[in-house]
Amino acid sequence: LATSVFDYHSTFRDRLTGDWATGPIPSRRVRVAIKAAGLTDAYATDILKDARLWQTRMTFLINNGTTVQIRAWDASGGPVQPIPVETNPYTLISPNTLVLTRRASVTKLTFTYRVQGGRLFLHFEKAQPRPLSDAATAVVIAWTAAPLRRTGS
Repeated sequence: LATSVFDYHSTFRDRLTGDWATGPIPSRRVRVAIKAAGLTDAYATDILKDARLWQTRMTFLINNGTTVQIRAWDASGGPVQPIPVETNPYTLISPNTLVLTRRASVTKLTFTYRVQGGRLFLHFEKAQPRPLSDAATAVVIAWTAAPLRRTGS
């Protein structure tokens, strides 16, 4: 039996639908990820400030289309304000690639992903139609610095 494109996409959307969170991770892990992406430590410092712990939560929703809400914050209770919640539509373009369209700038962010053992591994690939600023790239890297675990909600 052939699987329709609609069935194909709904199968993979179902795998992503729900809440995912890193839990508190050492901020040095985020700093290392930002530097590994070729950015300077100054961008990591701009995001992390004095945070010792960092956390990211993503909620994939199917509600009049598909959207993902992304929140990231200082999990150590320090003075860092949360990065504003982003709610953006996303599309699955293959079994392991999703494209998130940032509403504010209409920039398309491409991520590869895999779901394994209740964990979601995301890797930022590119931004189109033009590259992100280094500061915006650092924020996106901070979202994906650690695998996210499916939460109960």
